[in-house]
Amino acid sequence: MNSDPEFKQKLTAWYDDLICQSFPKDTVPYVAAGGAPKQLPVLSRPLDPDSPDYSQKRDQHHRDLCENTGLVHGHNATCFKHIPRRVHSLVDPDNDCRFELPRPLVAETHFDEDDGLVIRCENGHLNGHNPTATLCLGCNTDIKQTASGSVAMAMVEYMANYTIKLQLDTAVVFSALCASIKTLQNKPPQDPDGQIDKSEMTRLMMVKTTNSLVGKHELTGQQTASLLLGRKNNYTSDEYQEHWW
Repeated sequence: MNSDPEFKQKLTAWYDDLICQSFPKDTVPYVAAGGAPKQLPVLSRPLDPDSPDYSQKRDQHHRDLCENTGLVHGHNATCFKHIPRRVHSLVDPDNDCRFELPRPLVAETHFDEDDGLVIRCENGHLNGHNPTATLCLGCNTDIKQTASGSVAMAMVEYMANYTIKLQLDTAVVFSALCASIKTLQNKPPQDPDGQIDKSEMTRLMMVKTTNSLVGKHELTGQQTASLLLGRKNNYTSDEYQEHWW
């Protein structure tokens, strides 16, 4: 990358135009008007680009949308769900968040010593997003640059798992198994002689565990819609239109 400074400059400028991790200058935090719904910026119509004061209102509206569409990260229980509860009192939110937020602040977009791209970031809690898309759609539009094949494959796997949810978490499986064992220990099956029927106990443990797992299996919105509409999973030849920014 260092051998072609002109291309390097064009690429960093392109990323700066595409991904934003900073609030617009000269804007203030969103404050809901008295009696107004908290999500008012999201429920409002987009600003009219032809209005005389559009440029003045745009930046503040941009920030208001960011703060009301989940683009600004706030720590919650999900951030620390993989940390044992017995040590939750020792958690440092900014260092132990599993989403690695807040991000380190970066003054300008640049390439590091290994030619890795580092996006400009002036607010570590603000997710990367495209301002134009956010202003037009008025919803969560967080994006991430996928400059390498490994990152792209990881993103595809994440999106597929998020959409389909084929597997249950290991913790859910073990909790179902534990519940079945406790139930059978408290009330074990007995044979006609009043002895514990180990064969029946094994069968019941499998049945109870399976029923519990089936009940805990999650369906995504996409899967639910497909089931309600009677559409089956299939391969498609549909192609998506490429958009060059």
